[in-house]
Amino acid sequence: MHIVVNKLRKSPDFIKELTYVIEVNGEVEGAIFYNNSKIVDKMGVEYPIISFGPVFISPQFHRQGLGRKLINYTIEKAKEMGYRAIITL
Repeated sequence: MHIVVNKLRKSPDFIKELTYVIEVNGEVEGAIFYNNSKIVDKMGVEYPIISFGPVFISPQFHRQGLGRKLINYTIEKAKEMGYRAIITL
């Protein structure tokens, strides 16, 4: 996970403002990351979007709805920031 996150954070498409973590007792137990991206149609027209992933939740916190809360919260933040289309990776 750390290798992927480090590569993401160095990308010019990384959106720092949409990176959120869940901390429990000072330890990071969850995180989500966003990047600028695009969709290209058959005619070559590009449409700007953002994508999220990876989403990380520590195993001991699985099945508690934390991932869903993290995704929903950041989608609302992305909307507030003016982003109109989001996909998952």
